[in-house]
Parts: sequence; C-alpha cells; structure tokens
Amino acid sequence: MLKAIHEDGEIDVLILDPYWVESIDELRTLSRSGKLVCQECRQPVRVRSGEVRIRHFAHIRRENCSIESESSELLIARATLYEKLHAVFGDKVTIEKKIDSKYFSRPIDCWVEDGSNKIGYWIFDKTIKSDVRDNIKAGFREINACVNYVFTSPMLIGSKEIPDCIELTTTERDFMVKTPFDEFSDGKTLQYFDAENKILTTYHRLWKYHSPNIFSGEKRETVLLEITVSEETGELLHPGEYELLVKIQQQRAEHERLRIEKEKQRVEQERLQKKTFSNYNPAFGNDISPSLLRLATTGHSSQGISKDMPIDSISEKKAPCMYCGQVTSSWVSFDGKSGTCKCRECRNIDSNAITQYKIYFALDEHNLLVSPDNAEIEKKYRCPKCKSILFLQKDESSDCYFTHQADCHCSLKLINREIAKILIQKVVCDWKAGLSESPIILLECKTCHENIRYPLPEFVSYVTLDFMQADGSKIDVILKKSDDKIVVAISVSISKDGEEGLLENIKYIVLDNDSIIKNPYVWKPLHNNLTPIDCSKCRQH
Repeated sequence: MLKAIHEDGEIDVLILDPYWVESIDELRTLSRSGKLVCQECRQPVRVRSGEVRIRHFAHIRRENCSIESESSELLIARATLYEKLHAVFGDKVTIEKKIDSKYFSRPIDCWVEDGSNKIGYWIFDKTIKSDVRDNIKAGFREINACVNYVFTSPMLIGSKEIPDCIELTTTERDFMVKTPFDEFSDGKTLQYFDAENKILTTYHRLWKYHSPNIFSGEKRETVLLEITVSEETGELLHPGEYELLVKIQQQRAEHERLRIEKEKQRVEQERLQKKTFSNYNPAFGNDISPSLLRLATTGHSSQGISKDMPIDSISEKKAPCMYCGQVTSSWVSFDGKSGTCKCRECRNIDSNAITQYKIYFALDEHNLLVSPDNAEIEKKYRCPKCKSILFLQKDESSDCYFTHQADCHCSLKLINREIAKILIQKVVCDWKAGLSESPIILLECKTCHENIRYPLPEFVSYVTLDFMQADGSKIDVILKKSDDKIVVAISVSISKDGEEGLLENIKYIVLDNDSIIKNPYVWKPLHNNLTPIDCSKCRQH
C-alpha cells in the first residue's frame, strides 16, 4: 500500500508525498513506533524500500487484510497514475480512496473529487472472479462516479496464431467500455498501462475476431507524458483524441439543439391547437369546420374522430403512442406500466401483427442512423430501406430493437444491406473529417495467407452511395479521389458467399453486410480484385 493512517489525529500519510520522500528516516521512526496503521484492517505497518522497485507500506504481521499482498506491478501503476493525475487535478486527487460500501473489496486506486464531479480509477493486475467483477460495477453505480478501468501491461497478451489480435480474459471482456471513439460499431475500448516504461496502450473498437477470446481493434500507444486527461470524465486520451472528442461533443450538441428546437415547435403547435379547440362551444354556435375540429382534437387533419364521440370523452392525459411515437391526449387505451398509449390513428393496429424480425438501426428526423438503445419512445423513426415508420420494441430479455408492421414486405436482408452502406459512408466521412481513424481492410498475404491490416489510402476524398453506371446498373458504394476518379467500388452482399466478378474494369471489394453492422471500421472482403500484396514478414524474406 502507498498510504497509511497516523493514529494521532487520523491523518493520511502518503509515502509518495515529497515531504516524506525527503524524510524517509522520520517516516521509518513513525512506523517503528506503531503509530502508522493500515486503513483497511487497522494493523501496524512498516516502511519498505530497497527490496522492491517502489517504496510502500507493508503489514508487520500477515493478517486477513484485502490489501496485504498487492503486487509490485499494481503498486507501480497506482503510483505512476497518481503522479499523472496530480499534475492535472492537484490536491483534488487522492490515492487509495477508502469508500464505505459493501461492494468494494479494497480502496479505489485513484480518486478525483471536484464538487459534484467524482472520478474513479480501478487498476487490474490479475483476473478476478465474476462476483467480484459484479461488485466493482455495482459499487461505482452506487456512488454515482465516472470510472476508468486500466489493466497492467503484463495482462496484454497478443495472439500467437493470429497477427494483430489479442487474447482477452473474462475479466478484460467484462470491463470493456463503450466510448465516443467506438460509435457505430459493436466494438469497445480497453486500456493497458506499462507503468515501468510509462506507456499507455489503448485498443478502440475491439471486436470478436474469433470466439471466444480472440479480439481485434485499433491500437494506439503513447508515452505517459503526451497523454491528456479529460477533466470531465478522467478518460486518458492519446494525442489528437481530445480534439476529436470535442468535435464529437459539438456534433452531439448540434443534434440535441435541433431536437429541442423541433420539440418547441411541436409544443407550440399543440398550444395553438388547444387554443383553437377551447374557443369552440356548441352552446354559443361557434362556427368551426369539421377539418379544424379534427385538427384540434387529434393534431392531424387527415384523421378524425367519430361523429358519435362526445367531445368531453377525450382524455386530457398525454402520452407517447407505443406504435407511432406521437405524444397525444387523443388515445383509445393507456398502459400505466409503460406510460405509453395507443392513439386513435393506430387503434386498428393489432399488437400481434408486428413483424418478428428485429432491426437494430433506424433513421431519425435528420436521416441519421440511431440504435434502439439511443432511441426515444416519443420520436418517430423510419426504415433505412423503405422509409416507412418503425416501432420501438423491448422484449422480456430487455433487448431493444425496431420492428415493421406485419403487412410490410420489406426484407430484413435488404434493410441490413442499406444499414451497412450508410455505416460505410459514415465511417469514411468521419475519417476524412478527422473524427476517427481510417477504416481497415483485412487483406490476405499472397505468400503466407495471414491477414494484413491495410488502412484506406489518404487520396480517398469522398464516398458515394448507389452509384449509377452507364449501363444502368448500380454500385452500392464508390470511393473516389478529388479528381472524381474511382479508387474502389464496394458491393455489400446479403449472402455469406458474396458475389464475384461484379465489376471488371475497376477495383472492387465485396463485403458481408452483417460483419459491417457489427464493426464498420474493419472490412474483411468476401471477394476482391485488389492487387495481391505480401505482409511485412514475407517481404523481409
């Protein structure tokens, strides 16, 4: 441990403090007097230096304490991370923070607290059991803190069989986190810290290359001196990532601004409709057209209410329709459990008449792809293929997804093909805008047949969907240079076998739509006519 408690006044004694670094003999005298104790078990501790690579406190006697046998890798990582954080946050950072919670088996390695903003860092130097993993997650949820998980470098194991891939333990897989750099992919992020050499290694967009534990992702490696720390979340960022994060946040803020603006327009429209309807009083013979009456009661001039329906039977309670997403008070049934209703426009929809297949992306009002987890029930979303309304659903396993009505004949394969095309366009545009790294094409070495990670060349300038050729045929995706010359054509296949020989005069690759939806940043061609190349190892021979 790097922190002990001075029994006289319950004062924290940090062995890394510059005062104690210069006064190590005084600290040893304090420990011999029995006044320094462990904050966990309250047993006496001694100063240890010279025998290991870092000064620390150790128990005099082996007791049943959760921190009595911490590895030197963990101690060095904790001390080095603390020094980095202290340079950013100053006295707001604490090392070995003891939290009064049943979920934490030991103190939090590093802790930053600035008003209501709380940031924790948990370092792993070994695998742990599933119940301990669950407790750590529950503990951070309980204290409502941002958490950053870091693994020591010995836990980073490269795959012996597959180049550029790593083998992940269950602990690493369980603590992968979704970051803004993993958007529009199934991938997640892991960070490894080589404290002795002061190097941070980050893998973004990690995806399962081979079940169960072989993963591939975008690797970044930077010396600690060049790492930036986000003051909001405490995230450890490589050079350029902070600026990228700002761009992503600006994009999200603009999207949110547009959403709020549209919501204000909707509220104002409802206010005007309510005002129009409140002026109507049959007793005084106000003249109001049937279409205006329908508009005032339902919000839609094309759909009215029954002539026999009394006006005062319309409920004043507003709720989003479970089918179309419209927030309305004109409903025929209300589900108090979910807070949703069935509006009059959707009254003839049979809840059992919804298609069984699940759609995991839809288009929002700005024609941007939205996943079900980020969708809002009061909004309307459209099918990427046929542009008809999709319904946001949630099953018993808490799996969120979109569905069509049963009478819709839109094919799931064609929907996923359209989603894959849009995702390809998205990642290429983000790359050219400086918002992400280049997409990777996995090519096969012509000699050893191992995979080569080949980034898109810089001279790719823009991307076009549904490119029409002179003969009337259509190409799914085209990548072009600034002079409008085609670099490569991409066909998104709905079959695992793909289609060969689609294009004879230009370079092409055929991609599987399902693999693109899982990770649009890594393209593994089913077929291609690109020039065969050798990997770096084969070129050396």
